[in-house]
Amino acid sequence: ATNRAVSNIHSGYCFDVLDAHLHGRPNEHIPPQFENESYSPLFVTWNIHKNGYERLQGCIGNFEARPLH
Repeated sequence: ATNRAVSNIHSGYCFDVLDAHLHGRPNEHIPPQFENESYSPLFVTWNIHKNGYERLQGCIGNFEARPLH
């Protein structure tokens, strides 16, 4: 089944896993607080704010439902 609702708990989990990876820490200790269902297509943008302006730093996404962990 495909779940259409993604919440802050999902993005927080993904951020924690990414942060652990970028800082060379294992992410096995980051337990997800949600079921590993498939979520509808996701597209995430990463913006930075500098000198009062918002600028796109990067983005990633997929076009088909995928589990998050």
